[in-house]
Amino acid sequence: PNPNPNPNPNPNPNPNPNPNPNPRVIELGAGTGLAGIAAARLGARVVLTDIDDEEILRLLKYNANCNGPYGGGGAVEVRPLDWRHPDAAWLAGQSFDAIIAADCVYNPILFEPFLNTVEQLLKSNPNPNPNPNPN
Repeated sequence: PNPNPNPNPNPNPNPNPNPNPNPRVIELGAGTGLAGIAAARLGARVVLTDIDDEEILRLLKYNANCNGPYGGGGAVEVRPLDWRHPDAAWLAGQSFDAIIAADCVYNPILFEPFLNTVEQLLKSNPNPNPNPNPN
């Protein structure tokens, strides 16, 4: 019997041979920041965003601080972002390798603004294909 039940001889489960060790990630509607903080713990440079509400942003900063320091180059910053007006000045010139959101669109009136924000973020990425040489 084969002691290794995995038929894949490649021990690295990541199909991309040259992954970015510190991808830039933005979390939309972060709430408590759980998904983004988890990404930062894995080495991502994360921007946690939520509406410009003092209490929500304070909680996000608190959670980010409680879960740091982040090893492997991971980092967290907190920024306000209102999907109804996603033209925040701080977004100018920013690009992200991943956009994440978890359980954040609870009101149907926010569906369209959420999708418009995602579209704006995708358009701001100068290199939509992070691995131009997939060979």
